Parts: sequence; C-alpha cells; structure tokens
Amino acid sequence: MKKAFLTIIITVLILFTFFAGNVLYSTFFVRTAEQTQMQETLSAWNMNYEIVIQYIKEHESFNEGYKYNCPAGYPTIGYGHLIKKGEVFPYKITEVQAEEILRNDFDKAIELCEKYTDLSGNKKLAIAHFIYAKGIGSFLRSSLKKSIENNEPIDNEILKWCYYYRPDGTKIKSNYSYKTRQWELELYNK
Repeated sequence: MKKAFLTIIITVLILFTFFAGNVLYSTFFVRTAEQTQMQETLSAWNMNYEIVIQYIKEHESFNEGYKYNCPAGYPTIGYGHLIKKGEVFPYKITEVQAEEILRNDFDKAIELCEKYTDLSGNKKLAIAHFIYAKGIGSFLRSSLKKSIENNEPIDNEILKWCYYYRPDGTKIKSNYSYKTRQWELELYNK
C-alpha cells in the first residue's frame, strides 16, 4: 500500500513538473511573433534614440560645463540647453548633469512631436530633433508641419530651416544648420 501510494505521488510530481515546466517555459520564454516584433521595434527605437542623443552631444558645445552664448547670442549651458527665464544653474555643471538636461529636453521634444503629429519610429525622432533644435513654436507655424499632416515629402520644407536669427533680428544662413537638416531628413526617410 505504501509502495503504491509512493508510486502515485512520484508519478504526479513528474507529470506536474513536466507540464508545469512547459507552461512556465512557454509563458516566460517563448514569445509570440507579435511580442518578438514589439521587442525588435523597441530595441531599434532605443538604439536610434541613443544615436540622436550622441549626434546632439557631438554637435552641441559642452564647453567644459560653463555657461556660454549660442551662435544666435542666447545664454546656453551643457549640450545646447537654452537657459530660460527663471532657470538658475551653478557656475559650472558636470558632463553627467549636462547629459541629464539634454535627455530631459529631448524627451520633451518627443512628447511635443507625439502631441502634434502621428509620426512614429525614425520619423518621430527626426521631427523631435527638429523641435529640439528650432523650438515648438517654429514647428507649429511651419509649412513643414503641414507637409507632415498631408503625408507629403518634407525635403524642401525642412531644408528651408538652414538659418537662425540673432537677438537683434539679423537672419544668418548657416551651413551647420543645413547639414543638421540634411541629417534629420536622412533619419526621417530611413
């Protein structure tokens, strides 16, 4: 009797282990095609997000963490963060602080892009970079936004934004801005 009872218990444990193991494995380790695609999309997004952050870091002046004036003459710190009225920064910030400010600024640009467009993926990153660089007001008033809304090519519209204005209103054509708009366009069309 004890032997039969022990055999039944062992059989039940083996079956439980086999079936429960398969259920656990399929629940936690086997992904559906949709889950795999979602993970790949997320990985590509994260990689491209980091590429944009790196691009900004390479093309904006860190200036050893000190405040400086951007080419348009506005007070700036870190990786191109325009100091807004009421913002107070210490005399010098670290590179880690500058990157944190950059990521916060760029994340806000992504949120604004999501609010005013239906773009996704690289298109969203490209236009978020445009918003980061030129400001949301410029984007909202632009014919670039209209082209996006109408699902038209943006090549000519984005390349119009190759200038900046000095505080005195002087319009300055910029080869740097032209190269930046070309980079955004390439990312947009990727």
